[in-house]
Amino acid sequence: MNQTFAQQYGPWALITGAAMGLGAEFALQIAQKGISIIAVDHNKTALLTTCEEITQKTKVEVRPIVLDLSRTDFLELLLPQIQAYQIGLLINNVGISKIGYFAPQSTQFLSMQLHLNTKVVLLLTHHFARQMQAQRRGGIIILSSGAGELSSAYNATYAATKAFDLKLAESLWAELKPFGVDVLGFMPGPTKTPGYIAQGGDGNGGMVMSVQQSVQQALRALGKSPNYVAGSFFMRLGHYFLTRFLPTKLRIKIVSQQIKRLFGIS
Repeated sequence: MNQTFAQQYGPWALITGAAMGLGAEFALQIAQKGISIIAVDHNKTALLTTCEEITQKTKVEVRPIVLDLSRTDFLELLLPQIQAYQIGLLINNVGISKIGYFAPQSTQFLSMQLHLNTKVVLLLTHHFARQMQAQRRGGIIILSSGAGELSSAYNATYAATKAFDLKLAESLWAELKPFGVDVLGFMPGPTKTPGYIAQGGDGNGGMVMSVQQSVQQALRALGKSPNYVAGSFFMRLGHYFLTRFLPTKLRIKIVSQQIKRLFGIS
């Protein structure tokens, strides 16, 4: 007998970076599938607005947790607040990017980016993987990026951290699958999120996806593949061609030029 999404991944899902953008959309779409939501974000106003919207649109329970995950003690602060909940789905969405030249960036920002994009993902995944392995079911989505496979100028640290996320997800896909736990390294392409727009991305570009489309593809891919590149057939084909057939130097040059054009870097 096939299990429903809620039977496999419920009764609770924890989503990081859940106040806006992809995180908020993950929370909404998962709630619409009948799973209660623990939404974690540092932006209290936006988080409460998102949680109220989910409450109005669905019948599940929604628990907002206001927490700055850039804190080194984030795990000690988070775990006591969620120990009463059986979490069957973890969405590692939190992360930051900063398109631009590498050298001018501050060491403080780079350290925070490394922490949020890798350490937070690693420690949360480790904590919940142990629980899910013991209960022999569950799901983990780790937000990587097309940048995780496509090195580029003006995006160096983000690409490096997303490569870490992708390899972590792919490796755990094989390790946890025998225990009934599904892991997915999800690579959204350009997506119309507040962060993308704030960095100068063209939200109306033909290759830019909506958050609704991106999240739909991620949830469909969970349990079917160790990784998934979001986008249209032609976008996915282009990504495959770039990563499999072009020499490294040419691929980096092409992607760097595209980043430069998309974000207006001079």
